[in-house]
Amino acid sequence: MASGLLTKVVPACHLEQETQHFAERLAAMPTKAIGLVKRYMQKSFESTLDEMLENEAYAQRIAGQTADHKEGVRAFFEKRKPEYKGN
Repeated sequence: MASGLLTKVVPACHLEQETQHFAERLAAMPTKAIGLVKRYMQKSFESTLDEMLENEAYAQRIAGQTADHKEGVRAFFEKRKPEYKGN
């Protein structure tokens, strides 16, 4: 099943600049967690609730073991913006 998602409409003259800005925002996110979310969102269309709950538990275990998770928790307690490295 194909699903598109439109998040913003910009004039053609600003497309390159907006695309770069969006890519930079994505790159600054915890990429492992983003990948897991994307994977299981796609699977959700053909999975039961029980299967998705199992997938969620698995994804939480994986994401919770990353350096990005540890950085996010540290940043929260230090009241600063996290600096994710993608691992």
